[in-house]
Amino acid sequence: MKRRNRLIRWQGLVALGGIVGVDVASAALLTVPEQYPSIQSALNGAASGDSIMIDGAQGPYREPLSIKAEKLGEITLFSNPTSVRAEIYADSGQYIMLALKNEQNLPFRVVLDNLAFDGMDTAPTYGVRLYNAPSEAAEALSTVVMKDVTITRCGYGIQIGTKTGIDGCDGKWGAVDWTALEQSTTRVELLGCAVTECTRDAVRLYDVTGFFEHSLIAYNGDEALHSTGAHEFSFSHNIMARNQTTTLHFQVPGRVYVTNNMVATSVDRPTSNPPVPGIGIAVGGSLNEDTLFVNNNALIANASSGVKINPVEVVYGPGHCEARPSRVYLQNNTFVSNGFRSRMQKRFQVQYKDGPGSFLGAHYNQFRERTDLANFELDPTNVGGIEPGFSAPVQAGNLPDSLENPLGALSMARTMIEGYALRDSVAAIDAGAPGDHFFDGGGLARGSVRNDAGIFGGPGSDWARGDSGAVADREKVRR
Repeated sequence: MKRRNRLIRWQGLVALGGIVGVDVASAALLTVPEQYPSIQSALNGAASGDSIMIDGAQGPYREPLSIKAEKLGEITLFSNPTSVRAEIYADSGQYIMLALKNEQNLPFRVVLDNLAFDGMDTAPTYGVRLYNAPSEAAEALSTVVMKDVTITRCGYGIQIGTKTGIDGCDGKWGAVDWTALEQSTTRVELLGCAVTECTRDAVRLYDVTGFFEHSLIAYNGDEALHSTGAHEFSFSHNIMARNQTTTLHFQVPGRVYVTNNMVATSVDRPTSNPPVPGIGIAVGGSLNEDTLFVNNNALIANASSGVKINPVEVVYGPGHCEARPSRVYLQNNTFVSNGFRSRMQKRFQVQYKDGPGSFLGAHYNQFRERTDLANFELDPTNVGGIEPGFSAPVQAGNLPDSLENPLGALSMARTMIEGYALRDSVAAIDAGAPGDHFFDGGGLARGSVRNDAGIFGGPGSDWARGDSGAVADREKVRR
């Protein structure tokens, strides 16, 4: 029987407890490889509420990992803070690097802190995957917390829940299977993570609530983030670049806030059948007539379109399909050179397909180009032909060809986007919506408290990272 140490005075884990809610008074500390030779053996020896500290200097660790809710209702894995970050590598033929299984819909909480998952070009299908089950419960049954975690060189980086894609009544792929969407809700809390160089979607989230903040999603072979049924969810202060097809894809979202993100350089995939355009943000449908808020983002050099909004087909059963309308507020964003690099010739910064019940409130957006701004008439608060006035923007051609160190790349990217702060006396300063619920929150905002268009404006203008996962004031950003 392995000896189990009580967590009483361990400084590193006490700090962790302050961030993620670990009960340091009652949990036990298991160490790898000092007490247990492998991470999975430590998981096998752990009790619910324990924490496993991994010595990165003794790695890398080549092993598939599995955590089951019926054994471990709550568990924390983290790197020894006095050592290097623990690296977990995939072996050839490995299907999932870390499987989280809650197929009985039990209370389940998993915390991952300062860990690196590397598929090592063996192409495991998933980096981290959560399995759940159908449920009509309104509250989240599973919680997945990831802080300073990197996932690279996998098929899919992260998948939470069961996918909901299906052929529509017209036989075409892209509809939503409503029966599959009636699964248990998962709360996700991702902070300071990086998902890079996966061959397919970087992140897939189904029926989630929570937040995804201060992270990097880049150089992936398909969508950066695909989300179906997200609700009461915040996606903010993230940097996305060089992902193929759609960077952010929200299907039937509930109340979702997309604020202060860099959404750049999505790439067409014309070799697919049918060809898939490179879009910055795509929205399809809405959940219970809720609204998605897209405020104070920078959409730059996305191949086909900056934003595309349209209804989505929902399948309730064989032959029973219905078009779900989209409801979106699009405000205080900066658009630069979207739709001008596409072989598919969409050539619009914003595309909108109307339908019964659909709504688009597009206000106070700024476009560098004067033409092909939208396929509908924009109101006068939206202005074309305005140079954004960035202080030192990064040219797409100057981006590296690959990312050697995902967390290092995140640090570099955060430094680079400071070049998108506004110069003195440019038109974007104080050019956003005038209401006090849009007032700037500090950081690199300029001028008065009125909203500056772009990523350094609005309540989330201060990009300083905190560990609470809170956006400045979500009640403000939503209106």
